[in-house]
Amino acid sequence: MHRTIHRAREQHSFWTSRIEPLLRAAALTLATCLGASACGGGGGSDGAAGVGGGVSVYPGTVGDFTKTVSVAGVTRTYLLHVPAGYRADAAAPVVLLLHGGGGSAAGVGAATGGFSALADKYNFIAVYPDSVAGNWDDGRETITARTNDVAFVAALLDALAVEYHVDAKRVFATGISNGGMMSHRLACDLSSRIAAIASVAANLPASLASTCSPGRPMPVAMFAGTADPIIPYAGGTLTVGQGGTVLSVADSALFWARKNQVSLTPRTAALPNADTTDDTTTDLIEYGGAASAGEVALYRVNGGGHTWPGGAQSLPVLLVGKVARDFSANEAIWAFFSRHARP
Repeated sequence: MHRTIHRAREQHSFWTSRIEPLLRAAALTLATCLGASACGGGGGSDGAAGVGGGVSVYPGTVGDFTKTVSVAGVTRTYLLHVPAGYRADAAAPVVLLLHGGGGSAAGVGAATGGFSALADKYNFIAVYPDSVAGNWDDGRETITARTNDVAFVAALLDALAVEYHVDAKRVFATGISNGGMMSHRLACDLSSRIAAIASVAANLPASLASTCSPGRPMPVAMFAGTADPIIPYAGGTLTVGQGGTVLSVADSALFWARKNQVSLTPRTAALPNADTTDDTTTDLIEYGGAASAGEVALYRVNGGGHTWPGGAQSLPVLLVGKVARDFSANEAIWAFFSRHARP
């Protein structure tokens, strides 16, 4: 009995004299690390690696990747381009580029004339999401496959922020055709995450307009050809793809101007006709102006088709119309995005 009591006292003495001090020291070290930018780091912001070469809380690296995320039990895929200039100690903007109906994440970048090159030039992270079966649930009444695309984008952004130092106030969405309409839907239904949008060859779906209620002014840029054979500039009922009814381009821009509570009297200016061989000219129609948080900019491409200005003529002119060569939609989109951050 005495021997058992003596052994217990020895164990207690060992614990209090050896183990407890070690645990206290470990706790102090952890608290210090959590309070600093990075354990053993060198002053990087938001826990990222500092100049001294500390370990970053953002494990993502530069390059091109295929990523997946699960949404409501469905595995969704997106392509990711992280520019060589990305640093874990500096928050990077993000641009989502949404493909058109029947397209894919793998093909849309080339159709723009090189969107990843634009990301390299301006040092933003480019994300190319894939829809389910080639089509986005953009809010049109004729789309029967409800594929949780808004939830997909939200989950994608959550996953991206775990790997990379993302500037949450500068997350943007753009796209062409069905992908451009999906950008409009994100402006309506995910305004808490999306700072601004730009749509190409994509009017606002009428059924989406009737329910759209963003929580704040949403900067919107639109690029539309007056000779678009697939989504008519004048709007109406679509006869190809997923069908449905869309507003005219002019009414789509006016819708956003009203939502953003800016002046409904636009300013119109002709862009330089830099390429006289493309059979197009472009007018910039602006509501609110570049200094406004609710800026709406419509690039009306006179004679332009269902195409990305400055991009590739990916399909014959007889099918999709002409590509404007007077300006680069890529450059115009980034210039627009760079003026706007989410409050």
